[in-house]
Amino acid sequence: KGLEFRKAHELVGRVVAHAIALGKPLEEIPIEDYREFSSVFEDDLYASLSLESSLATKQAIGGTSRERVQEALLNARRELD
Repeated sequence: KGLEFRKAHELVGRVVAHAIALGKPLEEIPIEDYREFSSVFEDDLYASLSLESSLATKQAIGGTSRERVQEALLNARRELD
């Protein structure tokens, strides 16, 4: 969303501390709470909090995206044959 890494990291750290203090997972925190920390948070936030969404972003070799896992399985099957 255009925020430099260091500021984004600090912002997320504060939000996570807030969630821990409330005893709630991030996906149960209302968008209004997020927006108290920063206006960069939009309604699409919740889609990015899912496990599947997080895994899908890991596209590097050996990553956890669906494509990379399928690739690793195919390579492992080839080695076993």
